[in-house]
Amino acid sequence: MKVNLQNRVLDSFVGVRQLSGILTLQSGPALTWGNYIYFGDPINLNPHQPNGLAFDASQFVTASAQQLADNIRTFNNQFNNLRRDMTKQLDLTLSKSFKFAERRYIQFRLEAFNATNRVTFGGPQTNPTNSAFGTISSQANTPRRIESGLRLVW
Repeated sequence: MKVNLQNRVLDSFVGVRQLSGILTLQSGPALTWGNYIYFGDPINLNPHQPNGLAFDASQFVTASAQQLADNIRTFNNQFNNLRRDMTKQLDLTLSKSFKFAERRYIQFRLEAFNATNRVTFGGPQTNPTNSAFGTISSQANTPRRIESGLRLVW
């Protein structure tokens, strides 16, 4: 027979809690390029640059009238080193159970999604005839969200 000598009130405040988390580290998807005229110099992509241009847009022909109508494509439309911003996200859960009978308890949970509130930017506009060409105008993840829950186990 196990005897619990711990004070129930004290256990409610400083007793055992459970902490769990999920760390997501994932490279962004490759950017997709259409059938555009590209001059071939490095475009110096910075996927974590929401202000201004994310890459050197001067390496493309941007005039609509000068775009290719019919041709045979000679290079890929995706390149492994040209990717959207990397996902770095930490989700945390803190829970505490309060027993009031042998097999009955109430569990309180506090969950934080994207706990560090890190922004993952969307991909830049890759159509050279678009007025927003080279700019990032979206967020690929959601801002920090905090939720709480109460569970009764009877």
